[in-house]
Amino acid sequence: MNVFFQVFGFTCAVVLALFLGNVAFTKYQLYEAQVVLTKMADSFESLPQPKAPSDNQNLRRIIDQLSKSNRKLSDDLIAAQRELKAYKAVKSAKQKAFAKYHTDSEDCLIFDGDAHMVECQNVKMRAKKEFERLWAAGQRVF
Repeated sequence: MNVFFQVFGFTCAVVLALFLGNVAFTKYQLYEAQVVLTKMADSFESLPQPKAPSDNQNLRRIIDQLSKSNRKLSDDLIAAQRELKAYKAVKSAKQKAFAKYHTDSEDCLIFDGDAHMVECQNVKMRAKKEFERLWAAGQRVF
């Protein structure tokens, strides 16, 4: 039992020493941080301070910046809407032109089986590829 108390006492002493060492090290780190912060504060105080504009000037400047940004956003939105409208018009015209260029044969309206479906889809894909080539070349009348 005596050995138990010796080991327990030694363990408690080691834990206490580690705890006190940790506390001392933490206090040292806090002291060093305080020294660094004091030096930084002193260096900021030594810098020349810019003249602060009045609150009205700040508000006017902010309002001007927001107005400019708002105008730019509005202009960008209008331009994007025009581009989208033009894109939709071209896409619609292209779809109508392809519908005139290629119509499915009556044989492909109802598929007889998987092989027949694949054959009909291949015909349509080849027609689409040829149409795209003609469209890219500038042909628009079909």
